[in-house]
Amino acid sequence: MGSRKIISAVGAVVVAVVMAVVLVRCTSDDAETSSEPVEAPIVYEGALEGMRGTRPLAVTCGTVGTRCVEDQNPEWAKQLNDFWVSIGNEPLESYEYASEAFDSTIVAALAAEAAGTDGSALADKVVGLTRDGTKCTEFAECLALVREGVDIDYDGKSGKFTMNGLGEVVDSNYAVVEFGSNNRIDPDRTEYRELAATWAFVPRPAPVRTRTGDGTLKVASLLPLTGQLATYGPPQFAGVEYAVSVINEAGGALGKEVEYVQGDCGDTSTLKAEKTVERLLADNVDVIVGPSSTAVTKNVIETILGAGIVQFSPANTNMELVDYEDNGLYFRAAPADDVQTYLLGLVLDEDNASRVHIVHSDDLYGNSVATRLQTVLKQRGIEVAAVTPYEIAAASYADVIDALVKSDTDTVVMIGFDEIARLLREMVTANIGPKFRKVYGVDAIMGDALGENFDNQS
Repeated sequence: MGSRKIISAVGAVVVAVVMAVVLVRCTSDDAETSSEPVEAPIVYEGALEGMRGTRPLAVTCGTVGTRCVEDQNPEWAKQLNDFWVSIGNEPLESYEYASEAFDSTIVAALAAEAAGTDGSALADKVVGLTRDGTKCTEFAECLALVREGVDIDYDGKSGKFTMNGLGEVVDSNYAVVEFGSNNRIDPDRTEYRELAATWAFVPRPAPVRTRTGDGTLKVASLLPLTGQLATYGPPQFAGVEYAVSVINEAGGALGKEVEYVQGDCGDTSTLKAEKTVERLLADNVDVIVGPSSTAVTKNVIETILGAGIVQFSPANTNMELVDYEDNGLYFRAAPADDVQTYLLGLVLDEDNASRVHIVHSDDLYGNSVATRLQTVLKQRGIEVAAVTPYEIAAASYADVIDALVKSDTDTVVMIGFDEIARLLREMVTANIGPKFRKVYGVDAIMGDALGENFDNQS
């Protein structure tokens, strides 16, 4: 030990002499050179690499060119995109909840066929078509079985699509995804997980319904063309419209072609959804697919259900809707937040997270997921050191950055929407991005669109 101290001391003297020589040389060669330290430039290229998160498996499987597990069909995304382009749209840039929108429409048509009506009584057939019967995966195949009186179990493009008596999907495939060096999801780092919701099967209620049909099934979309979630609209619209095309190519439902009406749900900052619902009801639609946002759904669900219209949401996840008194008319194709937060908590545990800072949008979605995640993390013995809500439309996220800097945590979980790209940009600028802390995201943001938005920030 004593000899090491002597060597260290000698080394320190040598280093001091060398530094002095360097300082003298710099001063003599360039007397005007500033002594102020030069900060290294912030590098945004590849700055998201290592950021991980969760999202439904169908999103990853639905992306053209990426890997899929054996029970998924990677060609379906290409078929969907080809159809979407063929009817005059730009190519799809993402596939978020496209398969859920597709499956919702397919099951609605099969339910109408099984019930023999496009009236509200078709809702009674939905759950039974997704479980405990003869497996089928394509509409034409399933339709033939239903017409023969066979009890079917539809497995769709989004997975098993098995529902419980509350109209909730209980079997789901999720992907744990990670950004690569190009600020895009790296398919080679994707992990696949199969999960089931925590609640048991319960029977559907037996409500009294009075709405009868006219013999022609009319499906409407109530999805985001405008507003905060507009970037997620195209794949969901594509899913519904492609499903209607597939149904009609196979002969339709109730012996007639299914009719389609497009509707914009906007977001909660406007009354777009409310006005669209008024128009759809006046148009005598039988099934509404949407909205994507739970907050928007809560603004219109009473009007929809009160009119006896069957409603499917491809993307609602809020736990408040699990036991909502819906008169047996509301269904959703996306698993509730308890499934995703369970998986995210598991991933953080596997990654040895110890002190977590949750940053979330101060709205129904962000508050709900953040609350649920806190419970999950505490159950796993992971400390939630800080929770910071933020206003989505804030001009600056300086207060969030300040809170992150001061929290001294090893892990950050981000819950929000498109604005997360701007927040991440500010984090990278402050040297607290994914290169410096473990950063995770949820299904609303974990996709290539986040990387594209991040790159486009200035």
